[in-house]
Amino acid sequence: MTISSSNAMPVRAFSSADDLNEQADFFVRFLDALHRLPGIQANHKRTVEMLEICEGYQLLDVGCGAGSYSHDVFPLVGDSGRIVGLDQSREFIEVARRRADALGMSIEYVVGDVNAMSFPDDSFDGSRIERVLQYVDDPLVALSEMVRVTKPGGHVVASEIDWDAFVMNFPGLDRNLYRWTTATISDGVGNGWIGRELRNIFLDVGLEDVKAEGRVMINLDAGIFLDDLAGRSMILRAHLDQENGRQNAEQLIADIEAASRNDRFFRSSTMFTVSGRVPS
Repeated sequence: MTISSSNAMPVRAFSSADDLNEQADFFVRFLDALHRLPGIQANHKRTVEMLEICEGYQLLDVGCGAGSYSHDVFPLVGDSGRIVGLDQSREFIEVARRRADALGMSIEYVVGDVNAMSFPDDSFDGSRIERVLQYVDDPLVALSEMVRVTKPGGHVVASEIDWDAFVMNFPGLDRNLYRWTTATISDGVGNGWIGRELRNIFLDVGLEDVKAEGRVMINLDAGIFLDDLAGRSMILRAHLDQENGRQNAEQLIADIEAASRNDRFFRSSTMFTVSGRVPS
């Protein structure tokens, strides 16, 4: 699938509920494209293990987006379990509800703020968050809220991309240009280093048995990177204010596309996942 409006991707795309609601169709397609990636699917299976999701489990899915994760794990918790998806975007929540209803899944979806959730203390067996903490002003506050609403002995799991750890290679790639582009994109997405910071944040909020894992996700299809995952718009934005920026960005994009046509395009990203147990 190709997202035709990828050039509309704003800086710090998911930090504003207004931006999310105004461009909901684009962002839903973007999230759906991400969800289909084999690396994301594999990471989701691993988080199910970390959370110890089983029949009767009560799960909080923070920053649930269009609900893809909650839809996937619903069969594991069964009718005796409970899944609640929370997101700041009312449009995302409406999409998640419609999709759950169409699938016959009784999942609760609520509009809310991860920094001040309305749930009572100790409400869930486990809570998870993915690709959200990079956009919040204070991840420590958000994670503390997740700890608060998770029962003692329950698990909290977070997954985040490290934006400075994106790797790309193809014949003729200008290393300095690529390093500059990657750093500029990383600085424009919120906290681009959040992936490498997760473990320390988990320790800072008092979680126990903290474990950190990394997953390298390889992509050999430039179309997926440039269009489905908005790489084209991110490169253009990175060079926006530079002398000859548009020309340099378009040349880099053209080189990427040419390398992909010749099966010489390589790109990888690294996602870190950290789990911790709420003290009993």
